[in-house]
Amino acid sequence: MLTRFGTACATLAYVLGGGTVAAADDILPPVSKTVSTDTKCQQTSAPTCSAQLVVTQNKQPVASPPVSGPPSSPPPPPTCYYKPDFTYPTSPAVQADGGPAQMSVQEQVCPKGAGQPGTPLSFTPVSPAAPAAPVPDIPALVDQASKAMKLPAPQATLSPDAASAEFVGVPLWAWTPASEWTAKSVSVSAGGVSLTMTATPALSAWSMGDGGSVTCSGAGTPYPAAREAKPPERSPDCGYTYSAPSSSAPGGYFPVSVTTHWKVAWATTTGLTGTEPDLTTTSSSLRLRVSEIQALVTRVQP
Repeated sequence: MLTRFGTACATLAYVLGGGTVAAADDILPPVSKTVSTDTKCQQTSAPTCSAQLVVTQNKQPVASPPVSGPPSSPPPPPTCYYKPDFTYPTSPAVQADGGPAQMSVQEQVCPKGAGQPGTPLSFTPVSPAAPAAPVPDIPALVDQASKAMKLPAPQATLSPDAASAEFVGVPLWAWTPASEWTAKSVSVSAGGVSLTMTATPALSAWSMGDGGSVTCSGAGTPYPAAREAKPPERSPDCGYTYSAPSSSAPGGYFPVSVTTHWKVAWATTTGLTGTEPDLTTTSSSLRLRVSEIQALVTRVQP
């Protein structure tokens, strides 16, 4: 109602060309009423104008709130639009010539008063949906990387070495080369996804051949060079002491070997990560002969 009223009062003010009071029977029921406007409403270029409707009921004037704002513009004319109707497959001949596999048909809808700007029907090629990217088989990639991972077998080193005489009660030093104690990685790819697996040495487990074992958290410490005046008696992190000779063992020696345990983790280029059970590598066995030092008591002092 206010929109219609604002349009009417602006029009009335312009037509009257200077009168400040005009009848408004065309916008309200036939009761006593007048429309009062300011001079701005008489100018088509004025950005704003104000108008007031005065209604007289029972000979008492009742004024409505003033209405301000720019003169209302006529609503835009209706326009036509296309409505999707249906989709149909093209003929094999069209497809053989590189044409689309389907066509979409849209029907033009024109409201009353709208001109028809285009054809009644519109045809649009329908592009086939792109094939879904294959989902990479992550377990297969992990298995492939595990098989491709080539880890070095540790080199067991002892001091005194296996070629020397070992004795019961004498501490033995054990270690593997520090160069072996580094992470190893391998990468594999399939379906546009790459997976990198990394194996990191975590501990070394020594089997000493007499039923005993020792677990070391690293590669172990090499025995100090002979130039040191007084080297430590025992290894600080990876050593063993035999309590019985090897004479009663098969062949008269103890088989000694070391197994390195590797922690395994992997990550893909898509952000997936995971871990796998430890991988292990074992050295070849060393044959260690352990003897006892016999003592002969020849004289006892009281």
